Amino acid sequence: MSRKRHESPVAASKEKVSLWGLVLLGFLASLALVAALSYVFAAYTTQSLTPLGNQQTLTTDQQSGVLRNAVTAAAALGVGVTLLLTYRRQRATEENLSITNSLLELQQRQHDTEVVSALRDRYSLAAEQLGSKKLPLAIAGVHSIESLTDEWFEQRNEVERQNCVSLLTEFLRLAKKDKDNLSNVGSLISATILGRLKAGLAEGRYWGLRINMAYHAPSNISDLYVNGAQLDLRGVRAEERGDYDIGFMIRWYMAAGSVDLTDLQLDLGNLLFQDSVFHGGSIRYSIDENGSGRGRIDFNRCTFSGTKFENVEQSRDALSLTFKDCRFEDGSFSFATYQRPKSLSFINCTFDKNIFAGSEEMSGFDFTELLIHNCQFAGGLQKLETRKAPESPERD
Repeated sequence: MSRKRHESPVAASKEKVSLWGLVLLGFLASLALVAALSYVFAAYTTQSLTPLGNQQTLTTDQQSGVLRNAVTAAAALGVGVTLLLTYRRQRATEENLSITNSLLELQQRQHDTEVVSALRDRYSLAAEQLGSKKLPLAIAGVHSIESLTDEWFEQRNEVERQNCVSLLTEFLRLAKKDKDNLSNVGSLISATILGRLKAGLAEGRYWGLRINMAYHAPSNISDLYVNGAQLDLRGVRAEERGDYDIGFMIRWYMAAGSVDLTDLQLDLGNLLFQDSVFHGGSIRYSIDENGSGRGRIDFNRCTFSGTKFENVEQSRDALSLTFKDCRFEDGSFSFATYQRPKSLSFINCTFDKNIFAGSEEMSGFDFTELLIHNCQFAGGLQKLETRKAPESPERD
């Protein structure tokens, strides 16, 4: 350090000397250029190649003009040289910048490749952990896959995000089959998936993807937010609660996407939707006919606006629908031939629109118990218009 401090003044003086030398050299070069140009203009004025030895003496005005022209020409020449140097410097800067950008792009591509490779290695490791018979390793695998979905979002790779979610749902299916070793893992996977279907999550944390929980979804799902997700909840089974079976679906909000609730296993019980808002998207539902073939879906204090509900049951009129304290702002219910519910009840409901009018597939309620009690209808909407079912061949 002491040596560097000792040498720094000498280096500074050398830099000053070289700078003053450049200034002096530039000054002398300018004087020489002005002198040469003065000689040229003097020769032109006197029409002689030896103007200084010519007997014709230049007048004072001519001398001033020669000097003025020489200085002006020198300045113009200096400006031209400066512009040329500036242009060359700009070209060199642009070339250097282009080379730098190319190197940065190459480095970024290499970095992205390394990141993707590392993420795929982690995916393979997490899959091995999920398949472990040791519970701690399997749980670590679930958390690793969940974390990977966020990192794939940062890479803007929806395919890999979908692969991560599909891996979780596949292990959810396996966990239900192997209850001795993986039941806790299955519960964690269900909680993880449903936890990523909540409102208010930061960008990228919400899973608006294809999520298959068919026949492995819990019977109680609360605070579900469906916006663009394709959620397969087929085969939801109602839990036994004493003398009846019930499944609770509380505080749902649906904005877009779809939910598949076909093959409901209610066994004379009911599926209860409560304090929910359905605004857009679609819900398909039906009851499992391999069971009792009976059941009910209740909607309490729900709002419907633009969501399409479709009953896809094709052989029995065993499913009943009950709406209590609900509001119908828009949307439709589709009951095609042989798909209508056994009973349809509206109690203390408000209708802003006739949700059953205008559908060519509407079969009416010829064999449906229809109950409308204490409901309010918007101005000009005096009743629920129904359409009689067309003649159809007898069923087996």
